[in-house]
Amino acid sequence: MTENYPRGEPFATRGGGTNGAAKRPYRLSPAGLAALRANAERVKPWARSTGPVTDKGKNRSKMNALWHGERSAEVVAARKRTTALLRAIRELTRGG
Repeated sequence: MTENYPRGEPFATRGGGTNGAAKRPYRLSPAGLAALRANAERVKPWARSTGPVTDKGKNRSKMNALWHGERSAEVVAARKRTTALLRAIRELTRGG
């Protein structure tokens, strides 16, 4: 099991929270690593991560990017509609 790790054991980082402290490495013991793997195999979190199933859930999840990006499809489409409307108003006021 340790042949995949250059220093013999896997490691992770600890710390580095909001207080600005630097992260420091810590090493998992073989027993700790075995416990983590056994728990992951028992719980199987990947089996429940299937995403939305209902149409309502799918419709809600496809809007997630709208809250986080100005380049989402809905925002771009709304911007295009607004631009077209303003252009039409401008043309009406010039020609009238």
